[in-house]
Amino acid sequence: MKSSYAAVGVVGLALGGLWHAAGGATPPAAPAARLRVAAPLAHDNLAVYFVHGPDTVDDSRVVTLQEALERKWAVVHETGQVNELVVENLSPDHALFVQSGDIIKGGRQDRMIAADMLVPPGAGRLPVASHCVEQSRWSGRGNEAAGYFAVSDSVAVGNPIKVANANRDQGGVWANVKTNQDKLSRNLGVTVNAAASPTSLQLALENPAVRAKVDDYRAALATGGAERPGVIGAVFVVNGRVTSAEVYGANGLFRKSWPKLLKAAAEEALVEKAAARTPASPTAREVEQFLATSAKPTETSIASEPAPMPEMQTAFMGRSGGTRGVLLHEGGGNTFSNADRIGRVIVEGNSVTRDRVILNPAEALPLVQRLESIPAPARPNANPGEQNQWGTSPQVQTISQNQRRRGLYMPVAGTQPATLSANQVNTSRVETASTLLLESRDAGKNVIHRSYIKK
Repeated sequence: MKSSYAAVGVVGLALGGLWHAAGGATPPAAPAARLRVAAPLAHDNLAVYFVHGPDTVDDSRVVTLQEALERKWAVVHETGQVNELVVENLSPDHALFVQSGDIIKGGRQDRMIAADMLVPPGAGRLPVASHCVEQSRWSGRGNEAAGYFAVSDSVAVGNPIKVANANRDQGGVWANVKTNQDKLSRNLGVTVNAAASPTSLQLALENPAVRAKVDDYRAALATGGAERPGVIGAVFVVNGRVTSAEVYGANGLFRKSWPKLLKAAAEEALVEKAAARTPASPTAREVEQFLATSAKPTETSIASEPAPMPEMQTAFMGRSGGTRGVLLHEGGGNTFSNADRIGRVIVEGNSVTRDRVILNPAEALPLVQRLESIPAPARPNANPGEQNQWGTSPQVQTISQNQRRRGLYMPVAGTQPATLSANQVNTSRVETASTLLLESRDAGKNVIHRSYIKK
C-alpha cells in the first residue's frame, strides 16, 4: 500500500493546558487540540495510521517504565500477591509513566500492569494493580530475581486481553494468554510455549520464530512516521479492521512508547493472521470517525465520570509486632462485615506504608488474607466499644469520595499524620457497544494518555 502523510481531516481531542505533574493550580480550559490522521502505512495484514497534533503537555521530564528499568531509575517490587505489586520511582527529577498493559518480566510470575500510573519523584513505594500473564510458577526463574522485575519490553497483545485487563478479570487474562499462544503456534507452525515456563506470554513472545516475523513488520513500519515531529499517536488496523489506538499528550511520550506499541501490533497481526487475502483498510477519514465517536458517550455507553460513591470508613484489624492492619469498608456506622470490605491500609509505626483501594468488594478479600493470618492472640477484639491498641473501638474515619478516587487516605485514628504520595493520574472510561476508551488525566485535568480498544 502506498504511504502518504497528507492530512485528510481533523478530529478534536480535549487535552488542554500544561502538564502540572508536580502540582500547581488547575489551568484554564483550553480549546480542543486539532489532530490530523495520515493515510496509512502497511505491511502484510497490519496497517498503521499516524495521528498528528500539537504537544499539549510537557513531557520533558517523564520516563516510561521500560526506560526507567533500563536506567535503574525504577523498581517494581514483588509483594507475594498476584494482583498487587509495588512500584518505586528512584529518579530525583523525572516522573515515571507506567502504562496499562505493560508486561513486566521476572518476579514470581510475569505480570501485566492493570492501569496507567504517573509516579512523581520522591513518591515512595506505591501499590500498582496487576494481572498474571503466567501460571503455576511462584519462584525465581533461572537467573531472574524473585523479588522484583527488571524487564518491560512487551505490552498486552490483542484486544480481548486488554479488555480483560481493564475489567480486572484475571481469568479472562489467563484464557487469552493461552489463546494467543495457541494461535501463534498454529500460524507459525512451531510451538511457541517455552520449556522454562509453558504458560508465560512473555517467553512465548520471545520465541525466535515470533521475533523473526515481528522484525519484518518493524523493518517496514518503524520509521515510517514515528520519527517525524508532531506525531502523538497511532491507530492500528489488522486484517482490514481497526483494532486499537494509542494517543498521548506529547510527541516525546509517544516516541518513547512507539517501539513497544509497534511490537505488540505486529504480534497481534501474527496472532490473527488468516489464510484469506487481507481486506482493504479503511480510509483515514473513517479512522478519524472511529476516534471521534469512541470518545463520545452514547445511550449504551458508560459515562466517564464515576457515579457517586458510598461513604468509606476504616476499622482496626490487628497487630503483628509494629505492624497494624486496617480494613476499609463501604457505608457508615459501626457494623462491618466481609461483604462490604473494599481494601486495607498497612501501618508501620506512625506511618502509612502501604495502601490500596478496591472498587469491587469481592476483590478485597484476597488482599486482607495476610492480615487475617496474624495469630489470634496478637489480634485484639475490634468489636464496637471494646479496647484495642488505638483506644476505644472502632476507630473509624470517613474517607471522602475524592480521596477514594485518587487512592488516598488519611491515617486512621491513633497514628500521627503521614504524608502520602500517590498516583498522579486518574483513569476514566467511556464504553460503547463496540469500543472501550480509557482516558488518563493528571491532577490538572490534562489528558496524558488515551487507549482505544475495539471490542
